[in-house]
Amino acid sequence: MTQDLMAGSTIGLAALPALLQSWKVPVDPEQRALMLLETMPRQKVAQDKRQDLLRFEFFQPDCAFAQYQAGRVFHEHGEIRWEGLSSDEARIVYTGDPAYRPDLPGSQERIFDVSVYERIPREYFLFGKRLEQDRRTQIGPATQEGDFAEVRIPRLLRYPRLSALQGAERVQLALYEYTDLATGAIIAYRFYDLVPFKKREERRAL
Repeated sequence: MTQDLMAGSTIGLAALPALLQSWKVPVDPEQRALMLLETMPRQKVAQDKRQDLLRFEFFQPDCAFAQYQAGRVFHEHGEIRWEGLSSDEARIVYTGDPAYRPDLPGSQERIFDVSVYERIPREYFLFGKRLEQDRRTQIGPATQEGDFAEVRIPRLLRYPRLSALQGAERVQLALYEYTDLATGAIIAYRFYDLVPFKKREERRAL
């Protein structure tokens, strides 16, 4: 079994797009790469602009990544995540299979020894319930087919339109947790996919 690793470094935000554009991603269309990007404005944002603060989409290598203060790009085999430290620097961390490790200058590595850490798959609910057509009609033209909504969140929720999510009432985020076998403590985690929530009776039917 391949031992996953974690590698971290500090880079200039201006160098982030080139690093992500050169990152190795699976060629198999079933092993899709996704991106979750976040803008954190320091001033109040108008209602009609809030939709753009968070983007959860298929990975687009030509995206203007440097304008997002935090983000993740991930697939089954690895994840790159970053968080801005200043207006021109970011802390960047890769977690996953060494075969997909990006070239991080001056990085420090940590190997997840399988005899010490167990990689446990987990699934967690994302906010929102899929909007039915009648509800979309009530909200108006701002909605799109496949949108989700949550009462406590003042904007529509949009997730990548994966074929596996077609018609799903709710969506779950699939991730790996690296757990210390001696203590049970989670020492790291990474995202790797989105999956539909299956009700108990649906799982029994599989």
